[in-house]
Amino acid sequence: MSFNPEKLSIRKIDVVSFELRNSLGINSIDIEGYEIKTEQEAQIGFNNEIKAAKVSITYHIIPSKDNVRDASIGARITINFYISIENYDELVIIKKDGELEVDNHLYVNLIAVCFSTGRGLIYARLHSTHLENIILPIIDPKKLIKEK
Repeated sequence: MSFNPEKLSIRKIDVVSFELRNSLGINSIDIEGYEIKTEQEAQIGFNNEIKAAKVSITYHIIPSKDNVRDASIGARITINFYISIENYDELVIIKKDGELEVDNHLYVNLIAVCFSTGRGLIYARLHSTHLENIILPIIDPKKLIKEK
């Protein structure tokens, strides 16, 4: 059977940590002189009993000036997404040795949906902070896949 993203359903979103650093006391106008770099990490875990996945994404926002990274005015945000998968048994196969064989389209779509949803949540949370004009970039979800 072919993959159908409409069979995925976000059941819960949990902002695990939201660390906003601004030890320099700068404002959103001051930050415009900085180059903003972002890094992301993702982990995916599967729960065979409830036929769901947990996607954990950590977003790092790191301002730099003159090629020097300044973590004292950045942010680190971790968000967990809990996703029900209607056709789980077709996409996640439990092999005899207990290892999971997961459809690649499922991995890519879980990351894409969760990363984009997280981007919107972070944009809203950064409003009225020194990082309020930061919009996280569009990414290739294949580069973030790490199975846990």
